[in-house]
Amino acid sequence: MEHVSFRLFEEAVAYYEAMFEAAPHAWASHPLKCLLLDSYSAAAVESPGLMIYRADQVLLHSNTSLLDFVRAAVTVGHEIAHQWFGNTVAIGEWGDLWLNEGFATFFSYEFLKHNLEEETVEDLRWTQVYVPALENDRKSATHPVFFQPDNAQALFDKITYYKSASILKQYEREVMRNLNDYFLNFSSSLISTKLFLQFMPEFEKEHLLGKGAASVKIHKILGRQVLSKTSYIFEELTVCYRTKDKGEKTLNLVTGKNVPLPADFAFLNCNAASFYSVSFPKELNPSLLGPSNLEALNERELSYLIMTLRFEKNVEGLLQISSFVLKRARWISTNALIHAFEQLFSKNGVPNAIKDWLEELTAPVLARICEKKKKTNDETLLLSIFLRTRRRRIICASSQFSSLISPPARISYHPVRRECNLWNHPEEKWKLQLLPSRNRDSTLKFINF
Repeated sequence: MEHVSFRLFEEAVAYYEAMFEAAPHAWASHPLKCLLLDSYSAAAVESPGLMIYRADQVLLHSNTSLLDFVRAAVTVGHEIAHQWFGNTVAIGEWGDLWLNEGFATFFSYEFLKHNLEEETVEDLRWTQVYVPALENDRKSATHPVFFQPDNAQALFDKITYYKSASILKQYEREVMRNLNDYFLNFSSSLISTKLFLQFMPEFEKEHLLGKGAASVKIHKILGRQVLSKTSYIFEELTVCYRTKDKGEKTLNLVTGKNVPLPADFAFLNCNAASFYSVSFPKELNPSLLGPSNLEALNERELSYLIMTLRFEKNVEGLLQISSFVLKRARWISTNALIHAFEQLFSKNGVPNAIKDWLEELTAPVLARICEKKKKTNDETLLLSIFLRTRRRRIICASSQFSSLISPPARISYHPVRRECNLWNHPEEKWKLQLLPSRNRDSTLKFINF
């Protein structure tokens, strides 16, 4: 029953051996071994010639879901990649750990292309690598990709794994071109960040030594919408944006200077070779979140927009685009939207009083999924997202929709009027109401009174 997993082990070894043909094996004097344990503290760990996996992370059946397959393939591919990145080429200092984990993470998704279409893999890389890296790099506790901590355990985080892999993706062409020379140069010695930068001068060292993501701001000055950027490790930042006719263009932003927002601007393109977040005030929702802008965006760009709204706690913006996202019914943007609502509104299970509201919200998409005779992996994922969300509890925002407050102290629900009243304090009452619009699509409104 678990033949899929063992096939992955064999495929990963063959894939890397073909790709890293110039590299000697880290296990040259011993056969490569794999150990599966029913119980283990980590998902996986490796040493030269040996990989240890927790069985529930990698054992698959032939009818497994897409996400379970991806989890297993990435886990298998990551640890086997360490036979080259970490064992064949080893580091001498903990601060250089990104050279092990960044490369292993990057190539584990390259290995996925052996089994999945490239576009699907890049969508997965976006949601599972780039987005978590950007989220963590926005936090005050972030750190550079290369740094020497007092406690080495601090390095085992999403910056070391995911941001470094995202940077390597930006330099993919240079990485692939120099790969075999990399092994020839460093397989018999220790690699360091300094040596790596000397070997690959195309890399901007600021990507590794600077911390925090650049922030691009869309705002109004004297009635005109403009783009600007905050101070960053680079004085100049090149950003790509999607045009309303679905084209792509670039802009150069310099610290301290405003650039007029182009008339054909739809939204920033997440495929740009830079690591940055975006912000804009809520008063720009009508102009930036209009149908013509949303229609121009691909799935990754739409999820990037949703992530931006979540970062800024722009609940009105999320509600404004929710109908469009659910009509579109694609798993990346839908997952991003549901995740945004979960992060902003919920921590625990949904009380019965709100389940009807959530079911109404998701009904159009669920109907389209269930009416099909055979569910695809994407549809199964979409269905699981909604079912998971329906078990959450809503936490309302403040009257300005800008800060979170505690779970409701009391809830009442009126099925006929489709209203849910929530009291956070005796004097503060919220009404959560589902209203039919002219085109029969449901819209959401929060009313504070």
